[in-house]
Amino acid sequence: MINPILSREVITLFRRPRTYFWITAYLAVLIFVVFVSWPGRYSSESGHTYGVIDMIRTSRYSAVGILCVMMTLIFILLPSYMATTFTREKEENTLASLAVTQLSIFDIIFGKIQVGIFYTLYLIVITMPLFGALYKLGGFSLGEIVQGYIIILVMSTAVCLWAMFFSVISSTSYKAISRSYFFFFLLLILLGLVSVYLHEIGLGYILSSSYINPFMSIEAIFFGTAAGRYGGFNLNLSRYSSQNLVLGIFYEETLKIVAFYGALSLIFILLIISAYRRMQHNWL
Repeated sequence: MINPILSREVITLFRRPRTYFWITAYLAVLIFVVFVSWPGRYSSESGHTYGVIDMIRTSRYSAVGILCVMMTLIFILLPSYMATTFTREKEENTLASLAVTQLSIFDIIFGKIQVGIFYTLYLIVITMPLFGALYKLGGFSLGEIVQGYIIILVMSTAVCLWAMFFSVISSTSYKAISRSYFFFFLLLILLGLVSVYLHEIGLGYILSSSYINPFMSIEAIFFGTAAGRYGGFNLNLSRYSSQNLVLGIFYEETLKIVAFYGALSLIFILLIISAYRRMQHNWL
């Protein structure tokens, strides 16, 4: 049975004209990235003959570029929407009505979480034709793209939960959105600094940057190292075999970043439930 919160939010989301504006802008940016990086685009101007290796390399770089741009755009769009999941109910005086329905606290909270996951999946699915075009050129496997999608989905879920927590504890949408963006980027900066410090004292394996930074994780998957695209002609083609794969399917970087942000998401869920229970009496 579909959660009624999910049904209501999805219908409301796609009734808003601005939803289609942002989706169009999102696709336009990604199509532009494919256009400017399409293999052979500049070969006639430079006089360079475009070979198979050039096509493979450009296709691989383009795939990484699209995944990173997707991640950036999703991280920009999601907090502004998810940070209003509860504050919008407060401002429209519908939260009290929602609290006295037969829905349990878990139905309400997980219904809101499903909305964020649905929105992320929608933004992922509509990019599949772009990767389909690049896949025909070679240069990467479907498994690498799927794992890039998994990293984006897991990271986006953590962002949704982070924004929802501030939506629960904030009185207005403006405060919730501002706090979500500020503390999210502050957290990434602090985790990055801790990772650098641990690396300098020889404990970098505890919190490697490629395990907390999704951009570096995707580059590590495609190029073998987070600096692969800048460190020379390194396509990491050995990973087409089962070598260096966990269970012959997943890269180590994928599993570690999924585990890290999965644990972080669980913490956010517990914080949301605790904050909701503590503040629920104020809404009735």
